[in-house]
Amino acid sequence: MIPMILMAIEDDADRAFMINLYEQCHKAMYRQAYDILRDHGEAEDAVQDTLVKLIGRMAALRTMPQGQLLPYAVIAAKSTAIDRWRRRKKERVGASEDFAEGWSAAPEEQLGAFIDMERVDLLSRGLEKLPQRDRDILMYRSHRAVPWTDVWRRQRK
Repeated sequence: MIPMILMAIEDDADRAFMINLYEQCHKAMYRQAYDILRDHGEAEDAVQDTLVKLIGRMAALRTMPQGQLLPYAVIAAKSTAIDRWRRRKKERVGASEDFAEGWSAAPEEQLGAFIDMERVDLLSRGLEKLPQRDRDILMYRSHRAVPWTDVWRRQRK
């Protein structure tokens, strides 16, 4: 289904261009957003937000070679999804807008913090996929500082 935002474009040629772009790129944009957000509704919202951004860049999009439109749209969707993911993480942690605006860390530190959060998120998703026995082994070893020999003995019982 074509989003209403595209139907609101007044110029017929612009509307046709954006509908064509949407039909070519929607699935890839959605997959990219879903890979980051892990929520179907959030991913679809990220795609819609991306479309709004792409409409604002339509003049530049028209000058791009056809083969570059898909990668450009997917990267734009990825950027939008990452922004949504960051906002969601702030809400989970309970960070206020004042804190976010007052954060004066250097861009390298911000990127490092983002990468650390991403690693924790990926690690937690990976741990969820492990069998319970393997999770128990890791828990014994890391949280309780149990020596490997004791962990091995416990698992053999």
